[in-house]
Amino acid sequence: MNSIVRYARYWLAFGFLIMAIAAGAIGWYGLTLSIEFTGGSVSRVEFAEVERPSVEKLSNVIESVEGISKPRIRPIGDAQLSIRTSEIDQSTYDSLVSELRSEFGTEDKTGEQVVKKQGFNRVGPSISQELRQKALVGLGLVGIAIIGFIALAFRQASYPVPSVFYGIAAIIALLHDILIPVGIFAYLGSIGVTEIDVLFVVALLSILGLSVNDTIVVFDRIRENLRLYGGDDFERIVRVSLRQTLLRSVNTSLTLLLVLVPIFFLGGESVKYFALTLAIGTVAGAYSSIFLASSSLVELYRFLRRQGRVL
Repeated sequence: MNSIVRYARYWLAFGFLIMAIAAGAIGWYGLTLSIEFTGGSVSRVEFAEVERPSVEKLSNVIESVEGISKPRIRPIGDAQLSIRTSEIDQSTYDSLVSELRSEFGTEDKTGEQVVKKQGFNRVGPSISQELRQKALVGLGLVGIAIIGFIALAFRQASYPVPSVFYGIAAIIALLHDILIPVGIFAYLGSIGVTEIDVLFVVALLSILGLSVNDTIVVFDRIRENLRLYGGDDFERIVRVSLRQTLLRSVNTSLTLLLVLVPIFFLGGESVKYFALTLAIGTVAGAYSSIFLASSSLVELYRFLRRQGRVL
């Protein structure tokens, strides 16, 4: 714990460096949004009794269908396929299935269709725009509520660090925990692995809850120790508080990862990247709660002390 407090500036700098890299990835690659946020159609087909063709080969066939361009193809299970495109109608979907059947065969040995229809869904632009707005508003309101709650809850721990800075330190930690998974998914989206959907936003909100809970445990211990020992040696208080909460934070994160990692490797396609987002956020949250949030308070205390505002 001595090294965390002693080198608080470096832990803080490393956290900001990771945040800058993640923000740079978001700016460079952009976010690949799903049709829930952009509007469009999701067509589903199933390959029965034959090996599913490669994504590259499927892409060439699908792009040859009139009305479809730049499809996003995602395998589901062993035989099904999800094809995300701009908004199409029933006739375009029928043409898509017909083109796949003409390329990969019409019937198997039993007379069944090799390529089976699984239907398609459409999301209009007005619905997608509303979802985007609600997602951003939801994340913003959560951030504001967290600052207000922490500032209120820690109002009695206002010396030597003003209570509002506990909320600011928590927000710095939360930004770290949000930027890292978003940056990673920006890169994954750029190479066609996955995209930002509603489940991703749900995962981000879950990360906010998990991370702020972990951070508040550390802050609460600091507050209790300030009551016991006073605030004259704030760095020692932070050091003792981290020692008392470290094992709890690590065990909580490891327990959650023990659940999320098997879901990512063994779970279905629909929850695979939801579990990955939570796993990334859990690791980032463990780091921010132990190193970033406490380091923010220590560095603020040192700044106030240099200004002569605290002893």
